[in-house]
Amino acid sequence: MITEQHDTRLSVAEACKELAEALEHLTAHDSPAGRAPPRAPEPRHERGTR
Repeated sequence: MITEQHDTRLSVAEACKELAEALEHLTAHDSPAGRAPPRAPEPRHERGTR
């Protein structure tokens, strides 16, 4: 059960990272010249769970 939760969290974190990269790519043309779009926040980790 714990391993499944850990694997699920890793999968969700990876999906969030990929989504952030896709959004960055899609919104890059809307950014002012010389400035990159803001980065998405890192996924939060729950305390007290493993």
